[in-house]
Amino acid sequence: CWVCLVGVGFSMKGFTLIEAIAVVAILAVIAGIAAPVVLTTLERVEKESTWEEMENIYIELMGNPETGSYGYLADMGKFPESLKDLNFLDRPPYGMKSNGIGMGWNGPYLLKGNSQESYLYDGWGSNYRYKYAYSDPGSGTKGELVIISIGPDKREGTIDDIEIRRKITHTPNTPNTRSEER
Repeated sequence: CWVCLVGVGFSMKGFTLIEAIAVVAILAVIAGIAAPVVLTTLERVEKESTWEEMENIYIELMGNPETGSYGYLADMGKFPESLKDLNFLDRPPYGMKSNGIGMGWNGPYLLKGNSQESYLYDGWGSNYRYKYAYSDPGSGTKGELVIISIGPDKREGTIDDIEIRRKITHTPNTPNTRSEER
């Protein structure tokens, strides 16, 4: 008889089944409340990180004269064929031309981590989309630059896409004569 043995030097240690079920239920409720908060926070961090990377790509394309960087467009006189060209390009090196204007490859423009290709991917592992269009194709002086992340659903043209869209003006092969409108 268990009841008889308890009083004779034996003690019952441990949890009853009901107590164990109650603890598991409480942990499940806490996990149910915490999981959406954690997932939302992770998604927000991925979006912020992706937005920051896209801003850096824009700056390396267009330049930031305040920091002394004039970007790929000013160095090369045109936009790159692809974003990969920001770090990998077999072009003439940067140098001063006879008119005193520096031109030529002055990269790599974007380095992140240990890989020269990591800047090509957003927070969800998809390639950034990049495009530019001149509004006056004959002159090549006005247009729009667009950098797109297709977001967590990995489908272009959906509501979760992240996009930088900027109007640009640029006179080819003259590094210090461009401006931008936001």
